[in-house]
Amino acid sequence: MQHILVICLIILASIGFLTFSFHFTASLLFGHASERVTLDFRVRSFKAILDQDAAYFDNPGHAPGKLITRLATDAPNVKAVIDSRMMSVVYNTTAWVLCVVIALVYAWPVGVLGGVMSMSLGISMVCLARRIQSINVELIKKNEAGRMSIEIVESVRTIQLLTREKSFLDKYSGASKGLLKSDWLRGRTEALNLAFSQSFIFYALAACYALGIHLINIEYLQKDAMYRSVIAMLLSCMSIMQSSAFFPELVKARTASALLFNIMDRKPTTGDIDDGHNIRLDGRIHFENVRFAYPQRPHQPILRGLGFTADRGQTVALVGPSGAGKSSVISMLERFYDIAGGSVVSSSRAVFGK
Repeated sequence: MQHILVICLIILASIGFLTFSFHFTASLLFGHASERVTLDFRVRSFKAILDQDAAYFDNPGHAPGKLITRLATDAPNVKAVIDSRMMSVVYNTTAWVLCVVIALVYAWPVGVLGGVMSMSLGISMVCLARRIQSINVELIKKNEAGRMSIEIVESVRTIQLLTREKSFLDKYSGASKGLLKSDWLRGRTEALNLAFSQSFIFYALAACYALGIHLINIEYLQKDAMYRSVIAMLLSCMSIMQSSAFFPELVKARTASALLFNIMDRKPTTGDIDDGHNIRLDGRIHFENVRFAYPQRPHQPILRGLGFTADRGQTVALVGPSGAGKSSVISMLERFYDIAGGSVVSSSRAVFGK
């Protein structure tokens, strides 16, 4: 008997060592991969921002403060689908499948009931996580505090010289307080998620035991088979419970990755800077029937059929009141914006036009 116990102790110690080694190695590799992906997302997103045309930055949703906030917060949030949190979800999902199979082998009625209840728990957790996702998206759209804080810090010397610290503090506090309602709603949803996941196991056990006892009374099942099936279902529910803690993080990662991919996949309207032709400039510029309106104000045209020629060495003055389009002409010449009609010709070759 003592010999058998020693063998069992050795087996348990070996399993523990193998489990430690496997988890340590897997967590290390998952963590390394997540750091590499996060760095790649940040660099690619920053490059995409640098390649955008001026119209992109005219959009209030693409203010520098908001873009910096996206780079600072969204890239780390993506790590949830790659690091040890995803590894834990994969482990627990595998354990859930195995436990359901074991329960079905020993007592299929109990296994079916427990499987349905554990699946309903998982579906409920996913629905609550998606609800949290929608709240997070709403918070991102309403979050002006991050943009405002960056702009205030960048202009802090001017603010101090004007002694307007109190005014800007009130503005920042007001912007932060505007998010309290959504934060409170997210907190209630997360509380419901936690409370439901932690209490569900008791309802599942009660239902499985009730069915198992009934099947024993009608002599359809043996006691040991029923007990093994119920224990297997207990472990399956525990696997779902352990995974559910990471569902909001996974949903947040999905939202963050979608926002980053929107930045990385957007092509500038003026074309890719890596494409095009290298032409030799001789200094001659010709605007032919150029029409232009800013993308944020498409119904307020700035230029209506502008045409002029500036030869090499010639001085041309652009004269007009504020808003007449003087700066817009230079912006189009530098290709910050695309024209709505006409063409811009340089060195006897159309640089761009429609």
